[in-house]
Amino acid sequence: MSKVNQTFWDRFARIYALFMKRNESAYDAIAEQIKPVLTSEMRALELACGTAQMTRRLSGNVREWIATDYAPNMVAAAQKHFSAANVSYQVADATALPFPDSAFDAVIIANALHIMPEPEAALAEIRRVLKAGGLLVAPTFVYEPGYSRFPIWIAEKAGFRTFHKWTAAELAAFVQAYGYQVERAQFVKGCPLYECILVARENGHDGP
Repeated sequence: MSKVNQTFWDRFARIYALFMKRNESAYDAIAEQIKPVLTSEMRALELACGTAQMTRRLSGNVREWIATDYAPNMVAAAQKHFSAANVSYQVADATALPFPDSAFDAVIIANALHIMPEPEAALAEIRRVLKAGGLLVAPTFVYEPGYSRFPIWIAEKAGFRTFHKWTAAELAAFVQAYGYQVERAQFVKGCPLYECILVARENGHDGP
């Protein structure tokens, strides 16, 4: 994982939840699109949990939810903002997960693949820890025509780094190339970018 982005998120963790309040309605809309694919018997892993934006909206739909982030201060902030009996938190690198093979029914990674220098390594690890045919849910910012460049420029000036600027079609093709069958790629328009809610299945541990 990028140490540049880890440093950025550790510094930003204390105010991130306040910053995200302006996007509450967008996160509500994203969660409503994801809830139907989660079931009460699932054991789910969340990567890049931030300050528990998705955790608090989705964890009640599954049996167990393990929320992780590779920025320790983000994990601490998430623990402060949300707790539930079926939720646990830990620091973890999405490219080197501390979990055994085939441990989860679903993995959720929101708005993170595009800021990873090697997202293929994360997809490989996600595939490893998913059960055969398990679910990958990856809402991701995509760069369709008309997106505003200014907020991205401001974030990059503050030390944030975006490594991949995919369109929705490019994101779906990228995920599919690494051992997943994409079932859905649905838009939610937000500011400044578009959100592509990508839902895919691990393809049975066959293929690349």
